[in-house]
Amino acid sequence: MKKPSTAYGTYPADEQAFIEAFVQGKSQYNKASTELQQSVALRERDAQMCAVSDNGRMTNWSGRIVEIGANSDGLAHVEIEIAGGVKVKTWNNAFSDLMDNTLIPTNAPFFETLTSLSEGDLVTFSAETVPDGESCLTKGNLTTAFYAIDPEFIVKVTDVRPQ
Repeated sequence: MKKPSTAYGTYPADEQAFIEAFVQGKSQYNKASTELQQSVALRERDAQMCAVSDNGRMTNWSGRIVEIGANSDGLAHVEIEIAGGVKVKTWNNAFSDLMDNTLIPTNAPFFETLTSLSEGDLVTFSAETVPDGESCLTKGNLTTAFYAIDPEFIVKVTDVRPQ
């Protein structure tokens, strides 16, 4: 079931639920008065986001490209905003990507399509989050505070196409 169109495109139900879980978790984080309460709020938020997204599977989700490029080896990287302040992205360099393998190779079936896209383009994409410990989510943010309010989730993109 698709939800009404937004500035990022039309959300499938699981993407809408993922975003709603983020909003609720952010609210709980902001209400917390101690670091321990904040930590619990983030763990609960992440668990809910994993639950509503079939453990980090994103199929035909909608978003807007906020960064697209290539590393020195010609492998593509992309960052897609799916809602205000909520982004999914590949790593943008080989060192950060050493263990996760999120950079997009030139032989990926959607690589040519990716080369025709620019920042600001609305896209439909599929991806899987990179797990981290007990969570299906890996954060790309440097600090917990930014992860709480402006998260960047590391993903392996399996398809991208213009809307």
